Formats: sequence, structure tokens, C-alpha cells
Amino acid sequence: KNATLTLMALCSDGGENPTEKAILMAYGKDKETLDKTYPRVDEIPFSSGRKRMLTVNRTDDGFITVVKGAFDVIFPFCSFLYDEGVKRKLTGSDKEKLKKECESLSSKGYRVIAVAVKKSNASDKTEENMTFIGMTSLSDPLRKEAFDAVKICKRAGIRVIMITGDHKNTALSLAK
Repeated sequence: KNATLTLMALCSDGGENPTEKAILMAYGKDKETLDKTYPRVDEIPFSSGRKRMLTVNRTDDGFITVVKGAFDVIFPFCSFLYDEGVKRKLTGSDKEKLKKECESLSSKGYRVIAVAVKKSNASDKTEENMTFIGMTSLSDPLRKEAFDAVKICKRAGIRVIMITGDHKNTALSLAK
């Protein structure tokens, strides 16, 4: 859990982004100190098209590439799993268990964010053979005024369509 939040914080900018603000709040430590300890040397910023962010950070013994984003986007890049302090190959049963956990959380309306890492060089922005570190879920409650707005639109004959970058189960849960 600690490694998950630390790496998510490392691969976050904060600012006005509510997801990153929530991650940094859960991390609960000084982001400035974290950034000084593991300085960012490169990045691919988050975009709604990619649904992920990538950073390359300097460590005591080289560099790490960290990728944070939607579970269903991050997970396919992972070949390994960090399991109780040991890096090992992801097995079929590992994959099924983690996918089921994501499905369970997202079907309850949570946004599921995953993080993966690999040792790299200063310019390695590739996203293959990553090690899955963990995931977290965020509650992004529906605004109270949304229900009334949808009701008013339907009464006016307007067909309501929901557009979101969230996992399909999260979107379905919120729509219901």
C-alpha cells in the first residue's frame, strides 16, 4: 500500500486535478521532499486519450519509469507483479484475481487507478514489461444536481447521453 501511494504521488502533478489532489492527500507526506529525493527527468503528461501519465525519475541506483492511470489501460503493460516485496512473473490466476478486484470496485461506482514501474534509463518512456505495484479506488460521487438535470432534459424530450473516460462499470453504476 505504501509503495502504491508513493509511486502514484511521484507520478502526479497535483494542481487543480481532483484525482491527483486525492492521491496526494492519501499519500499524506510532503510531495516536495519526494520530488527532491526522486527528481523527475522526463514525462508524458496525462491526457484523456491515453488515460495515463508517465514519469521517469532518478533514484539512488539509476532511473525508474512510473506509469499511473486507469487500471484497464495500465494492466496490459504489466508482465510482472510486486508481491510482498518480491518481483515475480504475473500468472494467469494473478491476472484474473486483479481484474475481478477492479471489476468489483468499478461496479460499485469507484474509479480504479493503477500504478506500475520498471527500472529504466534516463530516456526510457516505453511502457512494456512493467511491474504492477497496486491500485487504489476513488469515490467520485455524482453531483446532486445531476439527477434533476437529467429528469428535466427527459421531460423536455432531450435524449440524455453520458460521455466519460471512466471504466464502463463505474459509468454504469453512476448512470443507474
